[in-house]
Amino acid sequence: MAVKPCSKGLLVETLRFEDEIRKSDAFFSAIPARPADKDAMALAEEIIERKTAKFDPSTFKNHYAAAL
Repeated sequence: MAVKPCSKGLLVETLRFEDEIRKSDAFFSAIPARPADKDAMALAEEIIERKTAKFDPSTFKNHYAAAL
């Protein structure tokens, strides 16, 4: 495991050996290849459009550097 600070707590990540990692094909191969529903696509596009804005990196604070 890897334990690292995250916000006000600790985050634990499980480390794996290469032979423990499986290919994703076995999990996703049962999903049929067909086009997405038109209404669902329109809704997704509308939500993305509404939430899209110019990125301003100056609004973000580096709390890690400040804590050091």
